[in-house]
Amino acid sequence: MIPRVYYPFIRGPFNETIDELASKTGAKINIPPPTASSEVIVITGEKEGVHHAAAAVRQIYENMKAIVKPVTCQVTRAQHRYVVGPQRRGLAEILKATGVSVEVPPEEEDSDTITLRGDPTKLGEALAMVYAKASSVITAEITCDPWMHKFLIGPKGATLENLVPNKDKVQIGFEQDGLIYLEGAPEEVKKAQMSLGCEIKRLTEKMSSETIKVSPSLHRHVIGRGGALISKIKDETGVQISIPNEQTNSDEIKIEGNKEGVKKAIEEITEIVKRIENEKSRDILIEQRFHKQLIGAKGETVQKLREQFPSVIFSFPDPGKKSDIVNLRGDRVEVD
Repeated sequence: MIPRVYYPFIRGPFNETIDELASKTGAKINIPPPTASSEVIVITGEKEGVHHAAAAVRQIYENMKAIVKPVTCQVTRAQHRYVVGPQRRGLAEILKATGVSVEVPPEEEDSDTITLRGDPTKLGEALAMVYAKASSVITAEITCDPWMHKFLIGPKGATLENLVPNKDKVQIGFEQDGLIYLEGAPEEVKKAQMSLGCEIKRLTEKMSSETIKVSPSLHRHVIGRGGALISKIKDETGVQISIPNEQTNSDEIKIEGNKEGVKKAIEEITEIVKRIENEKSRDILIEQRFHKQLIGAKGETVQKLREQFPSVIFSFPDPGKKSDIVNLRGDRVEVD
C-alpha cells in the first residue's frame, strides 16, 4: 500500500505521469479517487508490463517520500474552489509548475486549512500560487428592495449593460429576497459594486414602490374599458402599475416609479375606487311613449337633468326595443 498523500505525484499533473507509464508498459493502473478510503493501487495487464509499472510507481513513491515536506496555510473556505479550479485544474497547474501537491479539505469539512506537500525549495512558489488563485476571484453581496431589480436590469438588460459594461467578467445574480450576488476578478467586482450601489442610492431617493389594497371586484373599474383608464393613469404619471390576474383573487395593486408619479397614481386609483364604492345603479319604470319627452328635442331635456345631476348617467332603452326601463347610475345621493 502507498499512502494516498503521494497519489498526486504518481498521477502527475493532468494525469500525465500515469498516462505515460500506462502507454509505455501497456498496463492498466487504477489509483483510488480522492474521495475513496482505499490506499491500494491496482495494476493489471501482461505480467512484464505489470512488473515494470509497479516498479515505476514504487520508485516515484520512494523518491517523493525522501524529499516531500508538508506546510499548511489558511485560506477562507469560500475561496477554496478558486484554488481547486474547474475539474481540479487549479491543483494540476500548481503541481505542474512546482511539483508540489495541494490538498484542499472536502466541502463538508469546516476547515480553512490547505496543506501543501513537496520539495521544500518549491513550497514557497507553490504557496504564492495558492494565494494568487484564492484571491483571483472574489464575491460580494449588495442588498436592496426586490422591486429595484427590474429598474437595475432594464428592458432586455440594457440598464445593467450600461451600469456594468464589463459584465461578461462579473457574474451577477439577482435573488428573490433582494440580494444581488457578484462574483469575478477583484477589480471588476469592486467596479460593479460601486456602480450598482450608486444606482440603488439614486433609486432610493427618486423612486418608490407602493401597494394599495383594492377589492378584486373593483379591478375592472380601475382598468377601464379596453384598459383605457389604467393606460391613461400610466401615461400621465409615468409609473408602472401591476394589477393581479383575477384568478389569483388578490386585492393588491402594485405601483412603481418616480415618487411623485406613484403618489399621483395612488390618488387617482383611490378616487376611482371611492367613486365606484359610492356609486348606485337604479332602474325606474317610465312608459316608453314618454321617453322622447324626457330626452327632449336634440337631447335638451335630458341635458338639463345631467347638468343638475352631473355624476348621474341616464340610460334609455333603444327605441326599437320594447322596454320601459330607464337606468340611472352615479353618485348614490344624486341617483336617489
